[in-house]
Amino acid sequence: MSSAGEGRVKVVGYWNPNSSKVTGQDIVEGYKKKYNDDYYTMATYTGIAMLAKAFKETKSIEPVAVAKAMEGMTLKSLNCEVTMRKEDHQMLQSLLINTWTKRDGKLVKYDQENTGYGFKEDEFLPAYIATQPTSCQMKRPG
Repeated sequence: MSSAGEGRVKVVGYWNPNSSKVTGQDIVEGYKKKYNDDYYTMATYTGIAMLAKAFKETKSIEPVAVAKAMEGMTLKSLNCEVTMRKEDHQMLQSLLINTWTKRDGKLVKYDQENTGYGFKEDEFLPAYIATQPTSCQMKRPG
């Protein structure tokens, strides 16, 4: 979309490496150097970190025990603190509102797909603001 989307395309997401409030820029740079591609699936980091923490806490890889240990678990991820809500296993995390912008090396250091354009953070919403209530009645294994 290049310049056609500049200032017009918005994205609401849970991570943007151009945000001053998140971490992981070293991963973005290392991934780019090794694979010449963008690291955009930050959820993989959170998921693996949470699984590893549950494995250590339970000293097990048994799925039900690990899932139970993850319920209500909180940890520091690349986008600040995240919590897995017990009721529905949803990740409660910050949200960012971003605008497609020309890379300037300051507000937009990392572009997308070598286009020279990336996302500039407009608004950072901490998890306590971004979290919505749930009515989920998730069924758990007996």
